[in-house]
Amino acid sequence: MRTRANGICVDDYLKEMHGVGPTVPIDIGSPAIYRSDYAGENQTLLDFYNPANANGIITAIKYWIRFVWYPSDMKVGTFFLVGGSTYQCRDAVNIGVPIAGSEQTVAVTLAVLAGDFMGVFPGTWTDIAWAGPGHGAYQFGDQCIIGHQSTYYVGDAGQHISLYGIGN
Repeated sequence: MRTRANGICVDDYLKEMHGVGPTVPIDIGSPAIYRSDYAGENQTLLDFYNPANANGIITAIKYWIRFVWYPSDMKVGTFFLVGGSTYQCRDAVNIGVPIAGSEQTVAVTLAVLAGDFMGVFPGTWTDIAWAGPGHGAYQFGDQCIIGHQSTYYVGDAGQHISLYGIGN
């Protein structure tokens, strides 16, 4: 049985709330590689490039942080569109102080539904690698709070954040 830190059984949550269970490998987000630019200081960023392909559980997150100016905790989450440019955090987890300068992999348990997007709050003074012609979507402050809705500043959906999730 897969459980979240708050004791909720993730399989039961998916079945009760959404009538689904894990069925196929999950793929969400963009490859965690070095990118020429960076963003994220005290912002929550959403990556529209590769929405979740299936319902289930994200079991590992890969990321590439460019700079950690002052150590603070990084949070990742799954988000879905409520309407307009308002997104809601479906699930989130604190992965602690990130390591900069290379691809890192962290074990997590995050509920996800097909079409969800990856989001990250890299920390108060931390920048994640990103590249693309626009800003994707961002909101100031930590928005990786389960059930929290926020209106995002939406730029170019072609932005890639070095944040990638896999699961089943």
